[in-house]
Amino acid sequence: MNVTKNITISTLEEFKEKNYGKLGTKERDELELGYKKFKIEELNRNSSLEKEISEE
Repeated sequence: MNVTKNITISTLEEFKEKNYGKLGTKERDELELGYKKFKIEELNRNSSLEKEISEE
């Protein structure tokens, strides 16, 4: 039996628009803000780890 599946590939922007709405909508703005906060927290964490390693 030969089974084929239709797979649709979308960009990240298309995915976010489909699932969270366009930029400027409440849900989308909350998503973008959460992502920015996450990036800053990770940069701070990595910086702290690098500082600890260099102090050893």
